[in-house]
Amino acid sequence: MTLFTTRKPPARCDGTKKSVAEPKRNTKRIGIVSELVAMQRFSAAGFLMCVPFGDCAPYDLILDDRRGKLYRIQVKTGRIRKGVVLFSCVSQHGHRKRPPTQYFGRIDAFGVYCRDNDEFYVVPIDSPAVTGSCGSLRIVAPANNNSKYVNWAHHYRYDENGPNALRIGAALNAGGNGAAGED
Repeated sequence: MTLFTTRKPPARCDGTKKSVAEPKRNTKRIGIVSELVAMQRFSAAGFLMCVPFGDCAPYDLILDDRRGKLYRIQVKTGRIRKGVVLFSCVSQHGHRKRPPTQYFGRIDAFGVYCRDNDEFYVVPIDSPAVTGSCGSLRIVAPANNNSKYVNWAHHYRYDENGPNALRIGAALNAGGNGAAGED
């Protein structure tokens, strides 16, 4: 009985070959790191947090602003592609053969950690940055210099040391304009 088989390495999207010895990307571990960063940033700002037991809730954290308001936060991992922080706005259930689940009406905001630039963003669920299955926050100017409808990442950047760090509600109501920690 052979433990290892020789097979042709699968091609990547960029056309390069994946090494057989290269480990599979562990998306669960990547998500846990993003959740821990979110917890650290919200805790540093003074929020109380609750974490749902198990993986059955549509949110990863419940934030208590100590003023009687609770916020349901779904944490996502962002990645930079062509000057834009991209993040998923749906819950994928490919392994269960189910269609993606939308979060509208089930959460208040996405907490997005982008490890490419080590930034953390809070994006309200009804923000223009959330479109369909993918959210996008621009970090560099578009090539055509048309920035009228651009969702700038700095409007959503979360600063736990800023004067409005505990005012996620203001950021959520503003839809990213005037978000907590804005420059």
